[in-house]
Amino acid sequence: MHAHYDPMRGPKDSCTKQENALGICSGGFARVATAVAEARAEGPTLFLNAGDTFHGTMWYKIFKAPLAVYLMNMLAPDAVALGNHEFDDNVVGLLPFLSGAKFPIVCSNLDFHKVPEMQAFPSLQRSTVIRKLGRKIGVIGYLTPLTKYYVPYNNVEFVDEIAAINLEANHLTHQGVDIIIALGHSGYDKDRMIALACHDVDVVIGGHSHTFLYTGTPPSYDRPEGDYPTVVTRPNGQKVPVLQAFAFTKYLGKINLEVAN
Repeated sequence: MHAHYDPMRGPKDSCTKQENALGICSGGFARVATAVAEARAEGPTLFLNAGDTFHGTMWYKIFKAPLAVYLMNMLAPDAVALGNHEFDDNVVGLLPFLSGAKFPIVCSNLDFHKVPEMQAFPSLQRSTVIRKLGRKIGVIGYLTPLTKYYVPYNNVEFVDEIAAINLEANHLTHQGVDIIIALGHSGYDKDRMIALACHDVDVVIGGHSHTFLYTGTPPSYDRPEGDYPTVVTRPNGQKVPVLQAFAFTKYLGKINLEVAN
């Protein structure tokens, strides 16, 4: 989302009221809220955010995490991943987001032994279990270890995403969770690797690379890098959808899934 709370004409171009009324702008949290409400009215829905809620507009530069979490609470996501930009203002800049969140924040591949202050928030977990349609749906988070190099002054340690997801997925399956979504922020290439190597994961929803995926004629000038969803086929024949939805709230990805009994 990159703090694009208002409609925009582009990633860095603000939108006037007149331009917005003419329909030449896109995104903004009001549009997201409307689209999510419409989806939820259709039936059981999961609304997921793959990270980088922070950074990208003057809204974040001035008001930082407190405004971000206030507005995200209004959208009421079912789960949110951490992005690398959530660490732009070090751990201390992330703490208000963690303390104020009324939604689960998931990341399975972080080691907090050097930052015990991050362990104090119940909102931050390796995964969360959502009960809908009479099923247990596990959402496991992940974040690129390159975050350590993007913002090297943070003391959070990282482990490999695939190993961490597999460990957490094994833990969830032993709890009777039979649908597992990997939700994270490592980029399209890594998302496809996760789909291939994490055998308990049924769906991968990613961010970080700002990948635009679309099947058919695109609705805008953005060029798709693959189909929506991109389907990864494992050696056993299992097909795993991989999803991304670009960035800046321009698009909201939506997929209807049939779950076998």
